[in-house]
Amino acid sequence: MKFSKKLCAISLSAVMSLSVCIPAFAADETPEYETAKIQVNGVMAKDPAVLADGATYVKAENIKSLFGVECSVKDGKATLTVDGKQVALDSAVVDENLISIRAVADALDLMLGWDDAEKTAIIIDVNNVAKENDVTFDLLKKYMDYSKSMGDTFKTTGEFKGSVEVADETAPLTIAYDGTVDSLASKKGEEATMKLNMDLSKVKTMLQSEEMDESEKAVMDTIFKAIESSETKYIYDMEKGIFYMNSSMFSAFGVDPAAWISLDLNAFMNMSGAGSFDMNAILDLAETGDIEGYILEVLKSIPVDSVNSYKEIDESYKAVAAMLGDKAFKQDGDKYTSTYALNEDGTELTYVTTLGSEGDKVNSISIVMKMSADGVKMDMTVSTDKDFNSSMSFTMDIADFMKLYMEFKSTYEASAKEPALTLPEGAVVISLNDMMNNLATDVVVTETAVEATEVSENAAEEPAVEITEIETPVENTEVA
Repeated sequence: MKFSKKLCAISLSAVMSLSVCIPAFAADETPEYETAKIQVNGVMAKDPAVLADGATYVKAENIKSLFGVECSVKDGKATLTVDGKQVALDSAVVDENLISIRAVADALDLMLGWDDAEKTAIIIDVNNVAKENDVTFDLLKKYMDYSKSMGDTFKTTGEFKGSVEVADETAPLTIAYDGTVDSLASKKGEEATMKLNMDLSKVKTMLQSEEMDESEKAVMDTIFKAIESSETKYIYDMEKGIFYMNSSMFSAFGVDPAAWISLDLNAFMNMSGAGSFDMNAILDLAETGDIEGYILEVLKSIPVDSVNSYKEIDESYKAVAAMLGDKAFKQDGDKYTSTYALNEDGTELTYVTTLGSEGDKVNSISIVMKMSADGVKMDMTVSTDKDFNSSMSFTMDIADFMKLYMEFKSTYEASAKEPALTLPEGAVVISLNDMMNNLATDVVVTETAVEATEVSENAAEEPAVEITEIETPVENTEVA
């Protein structure tokens, strides 16, 4: 497994023995449906899933053994008994005893996915991962408690500088930049303004050697003017989970300068296959200082698409524990330091976290990360002091072709003013989600047409039963 997948949700699952036993359905119980395997928390269950009408079901009498809760069926509706409380399922019962596996997973807040190669429905309870590992995060919780004591609404003022260097046959092409960031944040969201200055003199010199007519020069001048000195505004509405951006650079790319680009983070993460992502739930847990709940909620963003998914999620949790769990830290005076190192599949990583304390308070944090993988080298240091002033330095070397460098510093102060989270009157909103959805739809339609053609061309050569199996509608969208 690649390191990149291991860090996809911040960390990454103990190997559990698998046993497969799929009994046949008795003819007098249900019609002859196609069946599939079920994996619960990394272990194959003896009871099978039932595939019918493009969806995946389980028998009512198997709910207890699979999910650990009682299930009753009356008048075509199923009810679960969870911790003594009755939970009615939205989905109707099929053929008197078949219950949607998705409805059960949703009611119990479980992760659900499908491994098409293994014809297996995958059920994962992230709370089981925490239970099996028995890790505490009290030190980190103390830091979160301290950060909450700094106030609910605050203003930060920052400045940054850096450069981008691209290798060239004659001499490196370097673009230096600097700027400022001012932001106002609260529990409801954040508004920020970034002013950016870029030194494009070397780019201009390089382009002067190119043959361009007057119209092309005019276009280039317009672009340079827009990006050499720019102002970009950001708004993040935490309650809606939507990020907005407006920039003076838009005009250089033919976008209305009054436009605001929007991104619904929940929809984006779910569209990218990141499980049941809920940004609001994650932020609420961070706000209340529920570190373990926060970690488990983040783990839910890992796609469940393989019989190895439970293992990957468990390994994620173990990696987080090795970085930030109480047992990972060693105390030296008023400092607590944890060092996490990984060397796997060509990836080398060191991740050092230092927490500073005064008495019972944990009031500062510093993280140093170094990574090397596939020709890419990255060094990053981030720190926040007891007054919540922050600094960051970052360098990246991409295959000796491009080098990135940035330094950032910011100061913090409490504020009585709330951030403005509404867009200006008359603002034109461009949905980035819609743009990506349209692109994804075009791709899917093309691929579906190809697949349909392949099935059609082979239909005369393959037995009818094979065609049925190809067309069996067992899709992630139905199971997950």
